[in-house]
Amino acid sequence: MKHGLEHDKPEDVEEEDLPEGVILRDHVVDGIREYDQRLPMWWLIILFSVIFFSIIYWVVIDDRRFEGGVDPALEIKLAELQTKKLSSSIDVTNNDLFYEMASNSTFVSAGKESFEANCIACHGKNLQGGIGFNLVDKEWVHGAHPSEIYVSIADGFPDKGMQPWESLLGQKRIAEVVAYIISENDLEDLKAAQEIDATKSAETSAAEIGTPSNMPDSGPEVESFAMGENIYERNCAACHGADRKGVANLGSDLTDGIWAYGGSKEDIIKVVRDGIMEKGMIAWDSTLTDEEIIAVAEYILD
Repeated sequence: MKHGLEHDKPEDVEEEDLPEGVILRDHVVDGIREYDQRLPMWWLIILFSVIFFSIIYWVVIDDRRFEGGVDPALEIKLAELQTKKLSSSIDVTNNDLFYEMASNSTFVSAGKESFEANCIACHGKNLQGGIGFNLVDKEWVHGAHPSEIYVSIADGFPDKGMQPWESLLGQKRIAEVVAYIISENDLEDLKAAQEIDATKSAETSAAEIGTPSNMPDSGPEVESFAMGENIYERNCAACHGADRKGVANLGSDLTDGIWAYGGSKEDIIKVVRDGIMEKGMIAWDSTLTDEEIIAVAEYILD
């Protein structure tokens, strides 16, 4: 029997000449008549075995069927590598690095542990303050940039009652605390606070800061009661009470008409500005502006 292109027409083949199970189809293409027969069993076994194995591998071994190609074990290893990388390259002046740490669960967990062990007595378990500032209220007295928060913790404010922590915690643990604090704040609120800080800094550098002899009197430029009440609640209520009636062993009553250092507006401004260090009253001149000190004095006398 001859096949291929050797003849324009296929040779006649009788059905009895064909192997068992082979069917000869009617159409002819280029002199070739097509057989219609079942694929070899060995070939079919290999085909379906591969298909079956692929399904088993996908469902059981690979285990990524519904996770968008994410391998949990691989992600954990990558996170561990990222943590080690961050730990070995802490640049406390790099704000972006702190934001990256704040998105790393290992850093945040370690920072939370250090915060709860050392900071909640003053700043509260939920960072909402007490003796110390509220750390989640969108207001940052000493700067909202992560690098500024780091410096505040590392150097402290001994004259305000906050000790420096750098010698106790070290760079890495302080960085972890900063990461935890950032993670508890809304990023947009932090960015907004940073913009406000930048605006205030520009205004301060462009204008002369008031002194005791040229402090502005109350007037249109001072938001007297509302400003004073807000500043008092954030900074003074911890010692003098939310109702201004004082807290035992901390601050005196400001409503009883008894003024140990003078009860005039000027006297109160001086006490708030300069403090009474021997009595535990810190000076607020480096924290509050002149206008804010005047507003607090007016609120106290209201």
